[in-house]
Amino acid sequence: MALVSIREYSRMRGVSHRAVQKAIESGRIKVSKSEVHGQKIFYFIDPESANVAWAQNTDPGAIKKTAGPVTAPTIEPPRETAATGSMYNQARTINETYKAKLAQLKYEEESGKKIDAEKVKVLFFNKAQTVMQNMLNIPDRISSILAAETNEKSVRDILVYEIRVALTCIADGKVSLEGT
Repeated sequence: MALVSIREYSRMRGVSHRAVQKAIESGRIKVSKSEVHGQKIFYFIDPESANVAWAQNTDPGAIKKTAGPVTAPTIEPPRETAATGSMYNQARTINETYKAKLAQLKYEEESGKKIDAEKVKVLFFNKAQTVMQNMLNIPDRISSILAAETNEKSVRDILVYEIRVALTCIADGKVSLEGT
């Protein structure tokens, strides 16, 4: 957009030219160009960048209410505000997603679809202990039978049978795996 004078910019904003001069003096908006003609200095303002700076640097509580109706100029919101809003929406989305996942986990745990990892570890430990005890009991049960056997195939058949019985007992659920 083309550069405009202070008075032109004040008309565009719907404020007095003195308000624009004060904004320049306080550093709230920047002058884009100045020209010196004799003893007078003429300032020119880029309306787009000045609108953004005005919106960012002006305290809303310091704005005076005017007596007559003034049409507000169309001002784009500063990019930081739009980005901040976007970041807020992103953070809120992440938070809501987290809450939904947490609620889903709680529901699945209560409905029995999910169980606590610590309970699984305890159950697995108990099952492994049962398997170990069943396997270690085999020699005590069949040592006298094997001592009497002279046929190698019969010894093997007896061992396979006893191992199969010990493992099948666990697989069929005849041995309690629940532990305490």
